[in-house]
Amino acid sequence: MPVESSSPSSLSRVVASPKAPVKKSRRSVSSAPKATPEALLKLVIEQLDDDKAENLVSFDLMGRTALMDYIVIATGKSARHLTSMAQHLSQKLEDMGLRLKIEGLDVGDWVLVDIGDVVVHLFREEIRELYQLERIWSPEALGPVQSF
Repeated sequence: MPVESSSPSSLSRVVASPKAPVKKSRRSVSSAPKATPEALLKLVIEQLDDDKAENLVSFDLMGRTALMDYIVIATGKSARHLTSMAQHLSQKLEDMGLRLKIEGLDVGDWVLVDIGDVVVHLFREEIRELYQLERIWSPEALGPVQSF
């Protein structure tokens, strides 16, 4: 809370107390607009399609895992292509006021974009074949829908 003090000339001034919250320039998670998982998925797929992603697949994981509602897996032609796709996607999401985390931009073999309800994996072809995430996250591999 502000503390008021008077100066010798009878003018008041407001002094911030040491426990006063500091205003941050970035939005907090709670003040960011909430997009539905379906809307996020649509936006991600459209952006990746615009950026010429190859072998684009998505899986609906609602009721199968508490980690995410959708997973998107796509391939890029090169490390440069992967990082470019990830940067375009992150810019579009940040322009909407959404927060996200990106891993792997520095190497460009496997870039992960975590938007919360939607997680995007961008691979170079050889790396995608090596890890075979489709085998892990496909609805067939996860089994029937469960309630959490």
